[in-house]
Amino acid sequence: MATREGRDFAIDTFSSIQTLSDHVAILTTILVWSAFLQLSPLYWLEGYIRAESSASGLRTVVDPFDTFLPSVRMLI
Repeated sequence: MATREGRDFAIDTFSSIQTLSDHVAILTTILVWSAFLQLSPLYWLEGYIRAESSASGLRTVVDPFDTFLPSVRMLI
């Protein structure tokens, strides 16, 4: 019989793998749509990162998109 700690570890590991595979699937979809629509992947990636960070409640003191991506947006 498995111990409770072992079972909890297995569940946590599976959840992490599932979450990782979800992120990989979304990022792959972003790249495919970007190629299809001939848009920069940064356009889609910026929206995805903003949605993920706001959904998880993460807030940073300095928003990297406000400092780095305005110059990149000019290229898009």
